[in-house]
Amino acid sequence: MKLEKNLYGFEVIRARESQELCGTLWEMKHIKTGAQLVWLENGEENKLFSISFKTLPENDKGVFHILEHSVLNGSESYPIKEPFVELLKSSMNTFLNAITFSDKTVYPVSSRNKKDFLNLTKVYLDAVFCPTIAKSPNVFYQEGWHYHLENKEDNLTYSGVVLNEMKGNFASPNTLLINGIHKLLYPDNCYQFASGGDPEYITDLTYEEFIQTYKIFYHPSNSRIYLDGDVPIEEVLKMLDEEYLSKYSKNDIKYEIKKQGQVENIEGKGYYEAIDEEEKSHMSLGKVVCDWQDREKIMAFWVLAIYLTGSNEAPLKRAILSTGLAEDTGLSIEDDIAQPCVILSVKDMDYNNRDTIKAIIRKTIDELIENGIDKCELEAIINQLKFQLRDIDEPKGLMRNMNALNTWNFDGDPMRGMTYKEVFDYLEKQLDTDYYEKLLGELPCDDNKTVAYYLLPSKTKGKDDRIAEVKKLEKIKAGWSDEDVSNIIEANNKLKSWQEKKDTREDLEKLPTLSVSEVDEIPVFLKTEYQKEGNVSILYHPTKEHDITHIHLYFSLTDCSIDDMSAFSFLTNIMGMIPTKHYSVSDLENKLKSSIGFIDYNVQVCNVKGNENSCIPQYVLTFSVLNNKIEEAIELVGEILNNTLFDDQMSKLYIKDILLQCENFMRESIVMDGRVAASRKALTHFSSSAFIEDKMEGYDFYQWLKNLDENFDEEIEVFLALMKKAQREVFNANHMTISISSDKPCIEVNKIIDMMTKDSIVEASKYMTIDVDKVQSKELICIPSSVSFATIGGNLNHYGYKFEGGLQILGTIMNFDYLWNEIRVRGGAYGCGFATSLNGDIIMTSYRDPNPSNSLNVFNKAAEFIKKYCDNDEKIDKYIISTATMQEPLMNLRSESIQADRDFFMGITEEDIIQLRKDILNIEKKDLLKYCDLLTKMAEDHATCVAASIEHKDNCGLEVVLDL
Repeated sequence: MKLEKNLYGFEVIRARESQELCGTLWEMKHIKTGAQLVWLENGEENKLFSISFKTLPENDKGVFHILEHSVLNGSESYPIKEPFVELLKSSMNTFLNAITFSDKTVYPVSSRNKKDFLNLTKVYLDAVFCPTIAKSPNVFYQEGWHYHLENKEDNLTYSGVVLNEMKGNFASPNTLLINGIHKLLYPDNCYQFASGGDPEYITDLTYEEFIQTYKIFYHPSNSRIYLDGDVPIEEVLKMLDEEYLSKYSKNDIKYEIKKQGQVENIEGKGYYEAIDEEEKSHMSLGKVVCDWQDREKIMAFWVLAIYLTGSNEAPLKRAILSTGLAEDTGLSIEDDIAQPCVILSVKDMDYNNRDTIKAIIRKTIDELIENGIDKCELEAIINQLKFQLRDIDEPKGLMRNMNALNTWNFDGDPMRGMTYKEVFDYLEKQLDTDYYEKLLGELPCDDNKTVAYYLLPSKTKGKDDRIAEVKKLEKIKAGWSDEDVSNIIEANNKLKSWQEKKDTREDLEKLPTLSVSEVDEIPVFLKTEYQKEGNVSILYHPTKEHDITHIHLYFSLTDCSIDDMSAFSFLTNIMGMIPTKHYSVSDLENKLKSSIGFIDYNVQVCNVKGNENSCIPQYVLTFSVLNNKIEEAIELVGEILNNTLFDDQMSKLYIKDILLQCENFMRESIVMDGRVAASRKALTHFSSSAFIEDKMEGYDFYQWLKNLDENFDEEIEVFLALMKKAQREVFNANHMTISISSDKPCIEVNKIIDMMTKDSIVEASKYMTIDVDKVQSKELICIPSSVSFATIGGNLNHYGYKFEGGLQILGTIMNFDYLWNEIRVRGGAYGCGFATSLNGDIIMTSYRDPNPSNSLNVFNKAAEFIKKYCDNDEKIDKYIISTATMQEPLMNLRSESIQADRDFFMGITEEDIIQLRKDILNIEKKDLLKYCDLLTKMAEDHATCVAASIEHKDNCGLEVVLDL
């Protein structure tokens, strides 16, 4: 592209080549409106478009979050109820969503396909600049909130997608802790407010305020447009100018964030819903530390955060854990706002010990300032951060967009937010100075610039909040006249009629779509080359990614006891965190940071196609490393696998700390996303893989952790004996598969084989077989939350069916049509889902659901919907396109290789992948009719599990209560 003064209404400001970004960064400004645009021309196949607006909340009503949802619900050019959902049905997108931040709202879309990219861009531009929200208040009522009342005698309730989403979010102590500290840190500007909305205040937002806020903030003059990849730049610029921006005049409103003044030492207190009296308090100490422009200081604080609390042996975390006064602590930096803050959180403590813990923090920091910091460790942390910023997740363009906005949103240089070389060069130079020791003095501690927020447990809070909401609504209804009540009922009827009204074919055809012929018959997948050395299988994935090698070591658990699966899962949290034969914990951590860019320990269960009773559980060690560090990394991995000291007395102390942290993490996960735990629990009755997953990562795993905690002195010996045995019998060359992704052959593969024990010459069994009970269980996982997660599960083989491509299309239709409309749109839940898997598992779920009993009824009526769908004249093409797209998600190389490895273990060949694509492309609508029988059988014979408060036990017809 030439550097011309005027290009389709845009003035080209400058173009800069960047070796770090592997491309040229073009900066432009729309002449008429002042809209800013940046394009990173880097030739990447995945093309990203994003438009963002600086959105500054003035209260906790969540208006920008509701706007984010609402503008995607119909626009002038696309006057259908949900263009966003129609795109999900029919697009080849690699990303399609919108995100509300504390000071901006971002609308990004991406696709590998040029036509699809332009379609997505057009629809999103029309959504943000020409939404139908002013003409259709029902969008606000559905996505935000409304009074729900169908009959005069009914109890008045609230409903709304964002309202229920945030009720689920505010069930998390972490959310409440961050929200509380922000109100203390930023009393003078927008950062004091919950941009997503506080459920207590969302219902204060009026439709008029909602519309007025849109008019003020959604203007081109307040926009920043980001493009990334091999985009058709002239077509995009022309579209932007001629169809949207040129219709506006420049807006002179100043969207400024008020600078937060000095906050004196203040404290606040709040409560979270607890299940029992044994739950503990949490504390956050916070301080505003710098301006957005000081990127070196921000990154330096990240380095210190890892140094001080990045592991249980980090000096500040160890100082607190060793006292037994708290179970976890962490230091974080909020670096994407105008005035970044540092927050030190202390978890699971006694509120009465807060001053003692603060004194420990002060003492530890003072000692580090006086005695100095280990600069070798800081250097290792810097090197690891550099690797992680290079090895980012997909879509990489989206990550670059977010980084650009960290400076650009405040009128700074976008490239400065996207590049890090100068930052790291500066930080490395400071290693020879007292720079980091001086920064320690600025951490939140006990000086007059630090604020403290405490979160205490309350067993009655949840019940009290729900009673208060009922009384509030009773009072509101009591204050209404008969005419008011009739008007509310009429408004609900209008909303329901609007939700049920079908979009006309004429309006649907206005949405730009692809044709099935534009979908490649051969899907994108990573090639796998296979060879065998003795009993060791070696998988090699040749790639173009330069200078980084990803290695995965898979150890079969098929011959281990089912009862030991939880122990192996817990082991993933311990490896590399306790002493080895040749390294202390701190020395091992430093070696890992300096030698390995990424390391992770995990467990996984691979399905067996068509066999619900067999599965392949595995222990997985993954590491990513620069090519010149491979030998050093392999040596360290061998040390961890072979020489971890499970019989060391210090190891027990380390493990106790890890156990408490893991237990609390699992509890929080079940409360925040009970859908996962409920799904696994329901499927345990039909599937061996789900049975093992529940023991490894689900409710049963949480119960195993609790038992180990409660009976630690006795059970830890059993655990350690098992792990010592595993070093010989599981972490064994004869039970191992090696996977390597690299741009060159990995000649070091034999070193991996040579370093492993070979006590047994017997290969592991191919599968683990479990006879599951196939009973119609009805279980409740009791969680402290005002929203729920409903699940039913079964298995295709149980119903006389097998996994096939048509079921993938059935899932797309269920997800984006039936379940979406019945559970999300009409039911007010935040999410829903339908899925099948190779071994035959079939599941339906709801997410952050105010009415799980309704969702269970919806699940059971799925067959009726599919029959009606097959009887109408709607084409199936769009579902074919989106289903084919789901077959090839955009992933980084590490994730892509893990997926290719799973395919290998499950026996899925390249031919199978290609055949599945053919089956999907050639499906006919009438072929779906056979699944009506499947859905009918599932409605009559399935397992049910709901994660919800105890109040839902009876209305959901549940029989077994599983307590946290």
